[in-house]
Amino acid sequence: MAGRMIGRWRSAPKRLAALTRGAWPRRRLVAEACLQLAVAETRLRLQPLKHQGLQGLVAAAPSVASQPAPAAPGERQAALDVGWAVTRVARYFPERAMCLAQALAARTMLRRRGIGSIMHVGVAASEAARFEAHAWLEAAGVEVTGYPVPPHLRVLGCLPSDGTAAR
Repeated sequence: MAGRMIGRWRSAPKRLAALTRGAWPRRRLVAEACLQLAVAETRLRLQPLKHQGLQGLVAAAPSVASQPAPAAPGERQAALDVGWAVTRVARYFPERAMCLAQALAARTMLRRRGIGSIMHVGVAASEAARFEAHAWLEAAGVEVTGYPVPPHLRVLGCLPSDGTAAR
């Protein structure tokens, strides 16, 4: 298994090269997504979830107050671009970046652009007594990461972000 992971790491630059063909803004977006996913994955592996900024999880359905402000012109396209970059780059991570890492990375990228978002967390217990969890992110009326959401999940909570930089 270790040999297979090493092989995937060695071939990752070649596979990512296809994503970086094109204009410089696209290259910067792919590079930022790589960095943010690596940071999110590392933080999730090294720190408990309570240190991941999930303390503000609002119970069950979000209230009207936790909905992001209406999208300004250009925010919708920026959210689509961030979602594209994070989901494409996540495919090339050795263990395929988890949905929570993708949501955290995209949330950070959107916050840097001043775009509010809502991260949802859902859980379910399957028939085989397996625990399942999933995280997905929406912003500016766009499904950013984690979609489609499995229908059997029960929404545990959501974490709204107003798009301002964290202190």
